[in-house]
Amino acid sequence: MEKIHEGSIEAIANYQGNDSLLLFERVSNPVIREQIIGLLIEGERSRDGSPVEVLEEESPGVFKKDEAGEIVVKTIPYRARSREEIESDLDEAIQREVSVTNISFNDDPNMQSSSSEIEMRALAPWNGKPFNEKQMSNIEAHEKGHNLRPYRADFFKTHFQGAFSFDDKVITDRDIEMYRKVLNEDERNEPDEKIREIILDYLFYPMEIAERMSQLKNYFGMSADDTFTREHLHYAVEHYVADTGVDNGMGMFFRAIKPETEDEFIRLINCSGI
Repeated sequence: MEKIHEGSIEAIANYQGNDSLLLFERVSNPVIREQIIGLLIEGERSRDGSPVEVLEEESPGVFKKDEAGEIVVKTIPYRARSREEIESDLDEAIQREVSVTNISFNDDPNMQSSSSEIEMRALAPWNGKPFNEKQMSNIEAHEKGHNLRPYRADFFKTHFQGAFSFDDKVITDRDIEMYRKVLNEDERNEPDEKIREIILDYLFYPMEIAERMSQLKNYFGMSADDTFTREHLHYAVEHYVADTGVDNGMGMFFRAIKPETEDEFIRLINCSGI
């Protein structure tokens, strides 16, 4: 058996501790925290003044209704949150996610976990089996991360797009059939090409990109502002799915990282509050 050198990438890979605790340690690190705040500030500035629809209130908590009894919707210019508001929201989100994990025992095994609730009876869509304890830890951290990094603005699509390149090999027939299982009834029967579009829209939404990047840092047990290198990436591409048994889109994620986009991927995973 080949000897594994202490401190090597192979030695630190496939971390077996709690993924959420790693996540909380990283987002509390001053460097990572400032990256998150800085990006959220840029995202807010990109939306400032743009039109948004809101429900009109007659008084706080009481919505105005028209003659047909429908709540009135009005368009107003978006007001960017200040740095102080962003920091406060992040601190509240961290405290909430550290303190509470909502769980559900849904009878539908195809019902998957979300950022608001962890499904304890869910079956893995890639193999139809229950998740083990470590896989649930992986999924919990992914979903909690969504609430700490609300990378929703179009700004973030531009921010992350250079890390990936899409071709016909990214999404396989197996991926399409797997994702049919977790789609709603209307979408489930769509033709393959439509399912492919749904997968692309979901998997490469900025918040999903961020949390799959976070899964990679968790895989190597990174708890601070550790530098993620090309060597880490190459090792994860080869071993991550087999080691963890978790393929929540990770196969497609890896296939979309091309040799010509690797440098940008490495840059982004190290500067995006991951």
